[in-house]
Amino acid sequence: MKKLQDIPEIDLSNIILFGEIHGTKEIPLLLSKFFNKRAELEDFDIFLEYSPENQPYINYYLDRGEERFLRSTPIFNSIDKSDGKNSKEYFNLIKNVYDLNIKFNRFIRVICIDVKEGDNLLDRERILADNIKSNHNKKTFVILGNVHASTVPLIFDNHKIISAGCILRKTELKMVSISIRPQRGKFFNIEEKKIEDYSEFDKHFDHVYIFEESTYCSFLD
Repeated sequence: MKKLQDIPEIDLSNIILFGEIHGTKEIPLLLSKFFNKRAELEDFDIFLEYSPENQPYINYYLDRGEERFLRSTPIFNSIDKSDGKNSKEYFNLIKNVYDLNIKFNRFIRVICIDVKEGDNLLDRERILADNIKSNHNKKTFVILGNVHASTVPLIFDNHKIISAGCILRKTELKMVSISIRPQRGKFFNIEEKKIEDYSEFDKHFDHVYIFEESTYCSFLD
């Protein structure tokens, strides 16, 4: 199997959308390994599907390296296991960014781009796209749910969704959208679930990176 970093459009693009299935242990670990290799080559930013209330805590952590700041981040400080974006694996991904900044003398930012409290959720895709565009000033890796990263409109419950990926594709930004998904396995999104056949969804992306099997994410103690 080719490695994720072997996809040539990553080098040619300014914005790379990673579409994931939330709540797996393997995807954040795979992305962390990818960022480890990338940090050897250049500086970049990572955008996460987190609400902006989390930003000050993540900034404090990346500035000072004290884990207590990251543990105080609302998304990780909640007893609600939610959809897996608050997993221990994503907590460790952010910790890894601090280490990469020190090791390679980088200034890798972690930017929260999801909607804030009070936003109209019907405008979520537009807000995500706007937040990506307004915060982008160097090579940017954006980790989103697969629906948001899709470059093709979707139909859910007879409603057409123009995803953030669709909106960004119509701009002049050099963008590539990559789906990362398992062939089989399990994931955690509100509750424990099994992976279904997502192959029909593959055509919504420029590339699809498939790994063998996923397991449930874990959470902080």
